[in-house]
Amino acid sequence: MQMLREGVIGDVLVAKHINSQKRANIGQRKPSPVPDHIDYDLWVGPAEWRPYQSNYVHYHWHWFYNFGTGDIGNDGVHGIDVARWGLGVETHPSFVAGYGSKLYFDDDQEFPDSYQMTFEYPADGTVGKKRVLVYEQRIWAPYREDEAGTHTVFYGTQGIMKFTASGVKLFGPKNEPRTIDAFPEDREDAHQRNFLDAIRTDKPLNAGIEVGHLSSTLCHLGNIVSRTGRSVKFEPSSEQIVGDEQANALTRREYRKDHWAKPAEA
Repeated sequence: MQMLREGVIGDVLVAKHINSQKRANIGQRKPSPVPDHIDYDLWVGPAEWRPYQSNYVHYHWHWFYNFGTGDIGNDGVHGIDVARWGLGVETHPSFVAGYGSKLYFDDDQEFPDSYQMTFEYPADGTVGKKRVLVYEQRIWAPYREDEAGTHTVFYGTQGIMKFTASGVKLFGPKNEPRTIDAFPEDREDAHQRNFLDAIRTDKPLNAGIEVGHLSSTLCHLGNIVSRTGRSVKFEPSSEQIVGDEQANALTRREYRKDHWAKPAEA
């Protein structure tokens, strides 16, 4: 990130995260009796009530509108966060367009298995100031155009930088690969340690809650575009979708009436 900030590939105009992996088919199930070991009322929490199905638990809750956000908000958000970080944007996008649908899984999953989503940050609208973030998802395809599969790419005016599971790759103005000095060893528990230190000593978080909010909002907006089938204009300051009441209604979810954990109205 420091190299990007210092202009190693010029001005970063576009960032793309690709989520490419093979998920499991969760099958098709009907409501059934709740197993004795599950407190299903507690499990549902303040979400709208749905009769128990065996393919809700444990991991598969991610794939249902009532409980999760699909893989864009499950695995995708991590790479989206890195893409947004590298793009250098510190607000919400103003325009979101794209595609999300099920192309492969014939099962009970409600969220798309495939996305091609674009988020525009217009700044003042002038050439050179606008930025674009792209999210691709194929959770049925372990077949990859990059040996690392899931990865994040930054497109600059003087080159390309890739963040992959196997390391960072850099390509210069004529697409020639460039070597990168070795990085310090990354401690696997660094983020957990930072979180505990913040609780105990008020040490600043590496990624504060505002950072998470900006990145997770992209996942929600991508899901709204996929569910409505149309692009949306978003007002960053009010956090509302403009000119589309149906889409704007999806910026909040429905909760169980009078449930103790129901969030207060804004």
